[in-house]
Amino acid sequence: MKPVAVIMRRLSLILIVSLLLIPITLAQEEESVVLVSQISLIEQTDLGLEALSVSPNGEDVLVVGTLGFAHYISGTDPIVDVELNTNDDDTLFDVDWHPQGLTALIVGDNGTMVRYTRDDHSISHVPGSIAHLMGLKLNAVSWDSSGNWAYIGGDNGLIVRFREDGNGNTEFVHLNGSRGSNIVDLSCHHQMHSICVIVTESDGIAVIDQQHEIHWVVGSEGTMWRAVECPHDERARCFAVAQQQSLGVIELNIEQPSLSFVASKYINIGAEFTGIHAR
Repeated sequence: MKPVAVIMRRLSLILIVSLLLIPITLAQEEESVVLVSQISLIEQTDLGLEALSVSPNGEDVLVVGTLGFAHYISGTDPIVDVELNTNDDDTLFDVDWHPQGLTALIVGDNGTMVRYTRDDHSISHVPGSIAHLMGLKLNAVSWDSSGNWAYIGGDNGLIVRFREDGNGNTEFVHLNGSRGSNIVDLSCHHQMHSICVIVTESDGIAVIDQQHEIHWVVGSEGTMWRAVECPHDERARCFAVAQQQSLGVIELNIEQPSLSFVASKYINIGAEFTGIHAR
């Protein structure tokens, strides 16, 4: 598979997970861990990109950004790309593929929540989303491992779970236990345990268990977390990045999610982490 290189607004640093598996001393020596053999530019100008998501099979990439921008790129042949029509001018902050890889959810400003369909590259508003989410700033979305529920995070501690049945009926449920800080990112572990991790601006890190209950990770508060990723199916571990060049390794307790913990370390890269993505 040919790698796809995307230039992100604000010079966002994409931290490849393989970096986490090499000695810290190697990272400090500024040696590259990624070889870019081909660069495909969508445009020559700043598109205000906010997020990207790779499909479960690694063959499709979606990028989203300001003024309703959405774009499809083939993960196997980056030259193949499609500009998507969202019929929306609100900024789109996050996107996540359903585990089956046929659709993806996209969320953004003013309660925008749309669905992308792979077969025809169409985008449509999710039924009921306007009534339940209008006016809210939605920063993050992630499907659980089974694809039964998607979790949505937003400003002021907003955490909502969403699902849709075969008849098109949708359900939006606000979760209890939030602490009020903005939810900046969330990621679900891709095992059948359906455990998800939330990171916030000031309240720390939280874990959502199989019963949709929120458990706050002790010692994670007081840090401005930026992003989280749960990359490995076989390991109950997630990774988060934060201000002041901090990396958090979140060890999940599958049997008792409330006992999950985080170990943080400082990584001198000479810049601030703004995002993390599994290659």
